[in-house]
Parts: sequence; C-alpha cells; structure tokens
Amino acid sequence: PNGWCLQGSRFDSQAKQWRLTADVVNDVGMTLELACGVFPRYFYLPLAVLASCCRSVTSLAADSTRVTLTQHFAISDNAGDISAKERTQETMVNLVGMISGVLLIRVVNESQLYTWAWYVFFTAVHVVANYKAMRCLHLKSLNGDRLEVLFNEYYHHNRTLTPAQVAALEPLFTKLPPWTAFLSIARSLVDLCCSLLGVQWNRAWRVSMGNPIRTPLNFPSSKRHPLSMASLASFHAKHRYSIVGDERTRVLHVLLSPTATKATELDAYVHALYYQATLPAVAYGDTAAHQQARTWMQINAPFFRESLQSSGWDTNKILLGKGDVRMEWQAEDRKKA
Repeated sequence: PNGWCLQGSRFDSQAKQWRLTADVVNDVGMTLELACGVFPRYFYLPLAVLASCCRSVTSLAADSTRVTLTQHFAISDNAGDISAKERTQETMVNLVGMISGVLLIRVVNESQLYTWAWYVFFTAVHVVANYKAMRCLHLKSLNGDRLEVLFNEYYHHNRTLTPAQVAALEPLFTKLPPWTAFLSIARSLVDLCCSLLGVQWNRAWRVSMGNPIRTPLNFPSSKRHPLSMASLASFHAKHRYSIVGDERTRVLHVLLSPTATKATELDAYVHALYYQATLPAVAYGDTAAHQQARTWMQINAPFFRESLQSSGWDTNKILLGKGDVRMEWQAEDRKKA
C-alpha cells in the first residue's frame, strides 16, 4: 500500500523517518493549538480537531518506532534497562523544560510577538536536533533506502560503506511518510493525465517487492528471450525469485517464491536495483541488458553479501517493507499468485 496511514510494516523498515515524522507532526499540532487563540472563534473547532489528530499520529508513530530503536540499542539483550533509562531521561528533560518555561514567562511578559518568536525559535531547534539525532543513529538493519545507497556505492566505486557512513547519506526528510504519500498521489494524477492526453512520461523506475500485479503484462513469445514466461519460470525455480517490469507504470515487480529466504530477498532487491540503475540507458526489452544483469548478479552477489557482513551490516535483518504475496510459475507457462 502507498498510503502513509496504511504502512504498518514500515514502522520497522523506516523507523528513522517515522520517528522524525512524529516530532514534526507534534510541532504542527502544538502550533495549531496556539493558533486557536489567535484566529477568530469560528476557526477554533477545526483547529482543535486538527491538533488532536496530530497528537494521535504523534503518539502512534512514536510508540511504534520506540520498540525498533530500543532493540537497536539493546546489544546485550537488555531492552528493559534501555527502556527504563530512556523514560528517565525523558522525565528529566520534561522537568527542565517546565522550569525553563516558568522562567521564560517573565521574559515574554504576555507579549504575543515575543511568545511566537520564542516558540518559532525553539521549534526550529527541536526539529534540527531531532534531524541530527537521526543522522547519528547508525542502524545495522537493511531497508530499501540504505540498500540503494550501498548498491550505488558498490556498483559505481566498488566499495561497501559502513553503517556510520550510510547514516550520513540516507534520505530522511525526502522520505517522510506524509511527503512520500503526497508524491504517490501526484504521480498517479500525472499518470492519469498523460494517459488521457496520450503523452508518454519517462519517469524513473521504482521497485515493488511482494505486492500484487494489478495491470496485465505482455511477455515475448520466443522462449529464448529472458523475459519470456518460460525463461522467467526457469529463473524463478532456480533462484526463488523473478523480476518483471511494467513499462506503462514504470514499476519493477519483484516476485518471491514461497520458499524465499532473507538471502533471496537481498539478492532479488539488489537485482532490481541493478535494473533501476541501468534501464534509463537502454530499453526494458533489450535482451543483452537482461543477460548482462543476470551475469552481474551471478558474479557480484556473493561478494556483495560478504562485504556487507564484513562492514558491520546485519544481513539477517532485512526490512524492505515488502508485501505478503508469493508466487509460483506452473509448468504450463502460467502463473498463479
């Protein structure tokens, strides 16, 4: 699902983005609460309702990501100890904030201008501090964003980055769930307009793993073509995954076997990232490009997995936010999902 309100599995795979979203939405909620006293009376109820919704989203996102982040710090299986220390620090910070607020009231002296100026300043400090905190968080699990950074560095420069290096490069604000949901809706509207006007929009390919294919796909009739159903069925049986692309929606569908393992998911996603990096230069149906991709995977995939482990990544913790659809190819060149 693309909706940011339907991304339960992404609380683990995008813990940083959801944690940052919780803080930003919390600031928005507090801003709306303060605005209730500034705008006319007939704006009070809508603003209060929106502020309450922001509080609910903040509570949900913060509580859901707290478990993931606690597990990251509990390297000695001491999640309870970590949680207790986190709660103690939070209580202490709240106490310091209350005392500072009481002292600041004397400086503000009931001036709305000073009140809003101080509020904007501290809100900006809050957002920047949380952003810096997420940059300092070196998660060792592999999600789609981190894998993309790792693959691009390995593919272009033949080196594997450490968790600390990737933490400085992975996207945060550009991958906030509300923003990605807006981009998804905008992309759908542009696709609709282009189809109505008969205009082709060559946008970037994106990867979809374990999700149902909702549009019909065309396969080459020649069984020797790497994109034919016979070739895909053979590849799927051997590697426990296959990849088919939809040129109309520009989506690379990663189809996993019911027996797929974590290593299979990693290989399948890296294979899709290879297509994502090379397809802009060639047509999707280019036979040589697909043969080259399979050859590259056969040679480099084992070395890439080993380099990830030696660089400190946990290759058993792969959080790609994938769907639950698994697929098998039947011998009669038909597929069932």
